[in-house]
Amino acid sequence: MIIVFLDRDGTLIEDSGYFGRDSNWKRDLRIYDGVIEGIKLLNRHGIQVVVVSNQSGVARGLYDEERVEEINREIDARLREEDAHVEGWYYCLYVGKKYLGERELSPEDIADGYLDDEKAECRKPRTGMLEEVVRDLGVTLEEVQGYIVGDSLTDVKTGLNAGIKPIFVRNGINDNEEEKVRKKLESELKRIYFADNFYEAIEWIVEDSA
Repeated sequence: MIIVFLDRDGTLIEDSGYFGRDSNWKRDLRIYDGVIEGIKLLNRHGIQVVVVSNQSGVARGLYDEERVEEINREIDARLREEDAHVEGWYYCLYVGKKYLGERELSPEDIADGYLDDEKAECRKPRTGMLEEVVRDLGVTLEEVQGYIVGDSLTDVKTGLNAGIKPIFVRNGINDNEEEKVRKKLESELKRIYFADNFYEAIEWIVEDSA
Protein backbone atom coordinates (compact mmCIF):
# COMPACT_ATOMS: atom_id res chain seq x y z
CA MET A 1 0.00 0.00 0.00
CA ILE A 2 1.21 3.47 -0.91
CA ILE A 3 0.09 6.35 1.30
CA VAL A 4 0.68 10.06 0.86
CA PHE A 5 0.26 12.13 4.02
CA LEU A 6 -0.50 15.78 3.22
CA ASP A 7 -0.10 18.72 5.53
CA ARG A 8 -3.01 21.18 5.30
CA ASP A 9 -2.13 24.81 6.09
CA GLY A 10 0.57 26.20 3.83
CA THR A 11 0.52 23.03 1.72
CA LEU A 12 -3.04 22.59 0.48
CA ILE A 13 -4.29 26.05 1.33
CA GLU A 14 -2.75 29.49 1.69
CA ASP A 15 -2.08 30.37 5.31
CA SER A 16 -0.28 33.22 7.02
CA GLY A 17 -0.74 31.65 10.45
CA TYR A 18 -3.54 29.90 12.39
CA PHE A 19 -6.00 29.78 9.53
CA GLY A 20 -9.54 29.80 10.85
CA ARG A 21 -9.28 32.36 13.62
CA ASP A 22 -11.05 34.90 11.38
CA SER A 23 -14.81 34.46 11.31
CA ASN A 24 -14.66 35.20 7.58
CA TRP A 25 -12.31 32.29 6.94
CA LYS A 26 -14.43 30.89 4.10
CA ARG A 27 -13.98 34.09 2.14
CA ASP A 28 -10.21 33.79 2.53
CA LEU A 29 -9.92 30.08 1.82
CA ARG A 30 -7.72 29.56 -1.23
CA ILE A 31 -6.46 26.20 -2.42
CA TYR A 32 -3.04 26.37 -4.00
CA ASP A 33 -2.68 25.95 -7.74
CA GLY A 34 -1.86 22.36 -8.60
CA VAL A 35 -3.41 20.83 -5.49
CA ILE A 36 -6.56 19.57 -7.17
CA GLU A 37 -4.62 18.25 -10.15
CA GLY A 38 -2.03 16.66 -7.88
CA ILE A 39 -4.58 14.83 -5.74
CA LYS A 40 -6.38 13.62 -8.86
CA LEU A 41 -3.07 12.26 -10.15
CA LEU A 42 -2.62 10.29 -6.93
CA ASN A 43 -6.20 9.06 -7.18
CA ARG A 44 -5.64 7.81 -10.72
CA HIS A 45 -2.65 5.78 -9.54
CA GLY A 46 -4.60 4.21 -6.69
CA ILE A 47 -2.50 5.91 -4.01
CA GLN A 48 -4.12 6.55 -0.64
CA VAL A 49 -4.34 10.26 0.24
CA VAL A 50 -4.83 11.53 3.80
CA VAL A 51 -4.40 14.92 5.45
CA VAL A 52 -2.54 15.18 8.76
CA SER A 53 -2.56 18.60 10.40
CA ASN A 54 -1.38 20.14 13.67
CA GLN A 55 -4.07 22.51 14.93
CA SER A 56 -2.56 24.16 17.99
CA GLY A 57 -4.77 27.18 17.35
CA VAL A 58 -7.40 25.28 19.31
CA ALA A 59 -5.01 24.82 22.23
CA ARG A 60 -4.20 28.53 22.04
CA GLY A 61 -7.89 29.40 22.20
CA LEU A 62 -7.90 31.04 18.77
CA TYR A 63 -10.72 28.84 17.45
CA ASP A 64 -12.45 25.61 18.43
CA GLU A 65 -12.44 22.07 17.11
CA GLU A 66 -15.68 22.65 15.20
CA ARG A 67 -13.92 25.36 13.19
CA VAL A 68 -11.19 22.86 12.26
CA GLU A 69 -13.80 20.39 11.07
CA GLU A 70 -15.74 23.08 9.18
CA ILE A 71 -12.63 24.07 7.28
CA ASN A 72 -11.78 20.44 6.52
CA ARG A 73 -15.29 19.85 5.21
CA GLU A 74 -15.14 22.95 3.03
CA ILE A 75 -11.79 22.01 1.51
CA ASP A 76 -12.98 18.45 0.98
CA ALA A 77 -16.14 19.66 -0.74
CA ARG A 78 -14.18 21.91 -3.08
CA LEU A 79 -11.83 19.07 -3.95
CA ARG A 80 -14.67 16.62 -4.57
CA GLU A 81 -16.39 19.10 -6.85
CA GLU A 82 -13.37 18.60 -9.10
CA ASP A 83 -13.26 14.79 -8.56
CA ALA A 84 -10.22 14.97 -6.27
CA HIS A 85 -10.62 12.61 -3.31
CA VAL A 86 -8.99 12.56 0.13
CA GLU A 87 -9.55 9.38 2.15
CA GLY A 88 -9.33 10.96 5.59
CA TRP A 89 -8.76 14.19 7.52
CA TYR A 90 -6.75 13.88 10.72
CA TYR A 91 -5.66 16.61 13.11
CA CYS A 92 -3.98 17.07 16.48
CA LEU A 93 -5.27 19.70 18.89
CA TYR A 94 -2.88 19.09 21.77
CA VAL A 95 0.50 20.40 22.82
CA GLY A 96 3.05 19.03 25.28
CA LYS A 97 5.35 20.69 27.76
CA LYS A 98 8.29 20.56 25.36
CA TYR A 99 6.30 22.69 22.92
CA LEU A 100 5.92 25.40 25.54
CA GLY A 101 9.66 25.82 25.85
CA GLU A 102 10.20 25.88 22.11
CA ARG A 103 7.51 28.48 21.50
CA GLU A 104 8.15 30.53 24.65
CA LEU A 105 4.64 29.86 25.89
CA SER A 106 3.54 29.23 29.45
CA PRO A 107 0.84 26.79 30.59
CA GLU A 108 -1.43 29.80 31.07
CA ASP A 109 -1.30 30.39 27.32
CA ILE A 110 -2.96 27.02 26.63
CA ALA A 111 -6.70 26.46 26.87
CA ASP A 112 -7.91 24.06 29.55
CA GLY A 113 -7.49 20.41 28.64
CA TYR A 114 -5.10 20.86 25.73
CA LEU A 115 -1.76 20.73 27.55
CA ASP A 116 -1.33 16.98 27.67
CA ASP A 117 1.95 15.20 26.98
CA GLU A 118 0.27 11.84 26.32
CA LYS A 119 -2.36 13.15 23.92
CA ALA A 120 0.28 15.34 22.26
CA GLU A 121 1.87 12.18 20.85
CA CYS A 122 -0.34 12.90 17.84
CA ARG A 123 1.43 16.19 17.27
CA LYS A 124 3.91 16.35 14.41
CA PRO A 125 6.89 15.77 14.35
CA ARG A 126 5.84 12.84 16.54
CA THR A 127 4.33 10.01 14.58
CA GLY A 128 1.13 9.33 16.53
CA MET A 129 -1.17 10.85 13.94
CA LEU A 130 0.39 8.82 11.13
CA GLU A 131 0.13 5.68 13.24
CA GLU A 132 -3.57 6.38 13.75
CA VAL A 133 -4.02 6.64 9.99
CA VAL A 134 -2.39 3.32 9.23
CA ARG A 135 -4.26 1.59 12.08
CA ASP A 136 -7.50 2.75 10.50
CA LEU A 137 -6.30 1.26 7.22
CA GLY A 138 -5.38 -2.04 8.88
CA VAL A 139 -1.61 -1.81 8.35
CA THR A 140 1.50 -0.45 10.06
CA LEU A 141 3.96 2.22 9.00
CA GLU A 142 6.52 -0.49 8.35
CA GLU A 143 4.15 -2.16 5.90
CA VAL A 144 3.45 0.85 3.71
CA GLN A 145 5.36 2.85 1.17
CA GLY A 146 4.80 6.27 2.65
CA TYR A 147 5.41 9.89 1.73
CA ILE A 148 4.66 13.12 3.56
CA VAL A 149 4.26 16.47 1.80
CA GLY A 150 4.54 19.65 3.82
CA ASP A 151 5.82 23.20 3.98
CA SER A 152 7.74 23.09 7.27
CA LEU A 153 10.64 21.61 9.17
CA THR A 154 8.08 19.87 11.36
CA ASP A 155 6.61 17.99 8.39
CA VAL A 156 10.03 16.89 7.19
CA LYS A 157 11.04 15.69 10.66
CA THR A 158 7.76 13.76 10.90
CA GLY A 159 8.61 11.86 7.75
CA LEU A 160 12.10 11.05 8.95
CA ASN A 161 10.80 9.95 12.36
CA ALA A 162 8.20 7.71 10.72
CA GLY A 163 10.63 6.14 8.28
CA ILE A 164 8.80 7.48 5.24
CA LYS A 165 9.96 9.87 2.51
CA PRO A 166 9.55 13.59 3.23
CA ILE A 167 8.89 16.14 0.51
CA PHE A 168 9.34 19.81 1.35
CA VAL A 169 7.12 21.97 -0.86
CA ARG A 170 7.88 25.63 -1.43
CA ASN A 171 4.84 27.91 -1.19
CA GLY A 172 6.38 31.33 -1.74
CA ILE A 173 6.51 32.37 1.92
CA ASN A 174 8.45 29.55 3.57
CA ASP A 175 12.05 30.34 2.64
CA ASN A 176 12.93 30.51 6.35
CA GLU A 177 11.54 27.01 6.87
CA GLU A 178 13.63 25.65 4.02
CA GLU A 179 16.70 27.27 5.56
CA LYS A 180 15.88 25.54 8.86
CA VAL A 181 15.53 22.20 7.12
CA ARG A 182 18.85 22.54 5.33
CA LYS A 183 20.64 23.69 8.48
CA LYS A 184 19.13 21.41 11.13
CA LEU A 185 18.85 18.31 8.96
CA GLU A 186 22.07 18.70 6.99
CA SER A 187 23.02 15.05 7.46
CA GLU A 188 19.60 13.90 6.18
CA LEU A 189 19.28 16.05 3.05
CA LYS A 190 19.73 13.10 0.71
CA ARG A 191 16.49 11.66 2.12
CA ILE A 192 14.48 14.83 1.48
CA TYR A 193 13.00 15.97 -1.82
CA PHE A 194 12.51 19.72 -2.33
CA ALA A 195 9.68 20.67 -4.69
CA ASP A 196 8.96 24.10 -6.13
CA ASN A 197 5.21 23.54 -5.88
CA PHE A 198 2.61 20.97 -4.86
CA TYR A 199 2.12 19.41 -8.27
CA GLU A 200 5.85 18.88 -8.73
CA ALA A 201 5.91 17.09 -5.37
CA ILE A 202 3.14 14.75 -6.49
CA GLU A 203 4.76 14.06 -9.84
CA TRP A 204 7.93 13.05 -8.01
CA ILE A 205 5.99 10.73 -5.71
CA VAL A 206 4.23 9.02 -8.61
CA GLU A 207 7.52 8.46 -10.40
CA ASP A 208 9.33 7.31 -7.26
CA SER A 209 6.58 4.90 -6.23
CA ALA A 210 6.19 3.27 -9.65
